[in-house]
Amino acid sequence: MKLFTLSCQHCGAPLEVPARISLFKCLCCASQLHVQWVDSIAHAEEFEDSAPAASHLIRTPEQHAIEEEIALLDDAWRLIRTRFMVPGHDGLLSVPVKEKTLISCGIGVLFGCAALATGIAIGLNDILRYPGSLLLGRTMMLLGVLMIIVVVIWSRIAFRKSVEFEVHQQAYQTERSRLLAEFRNLPYAVADPR
Repeated sequence: MKLFTLSCQHCGAPLEVPARISLFKCLCCASQLHVQWVDSIAHAEEFEDSAPAASHLIRTPEQHAIEEEIALLDDAWRLIRTRFMVPGHDGLLSVPVKEKTLISCGIGVLFGCAALATGIAIGLNDILRYPGSLLLGRTMMLLGVLMIIVVVIWSRIAFRKSVEFEVHQQAYQTERSRLLAEFRNLPYAVADPR
């Protein structure tokens, strides 16, 4: 079905309107709108005296059911979203992002490699001159290896979480878009003003 993009005359929100629909409600501000079609060009305006009165519009049971389904979907998504949140460096929770995870992993591995290389250098260069430096070199190598292992494990978990989050987010957005399109395709019933 062909959709036309209009703007709500009350709040300015972008609206996608199916062809040949004449009555609908803005999902942002709940204004009742009337679409006028002139030579395949649509124009949305708020109800005036010349258009059917907004009080004469009756929501159909199908519209109520879809609105309830959207509200339940939004509530479920808020719960699912919190399951994926991870603490940031500032202590605030945020959703994981693959790119940030990969950058953090790269920086952590570089620091681990630097500690490992420093330990090897200390161990090789000073073993003959300073016998105590062998312990320092081994400690640095161990810290470097442990840092690399911890960073790789953490990054793998965070990356998997970010991929899973994107899959769930895409499913939520697809289902919400489908429900909104279904809602927009349902015409309002106009009550008899008598």
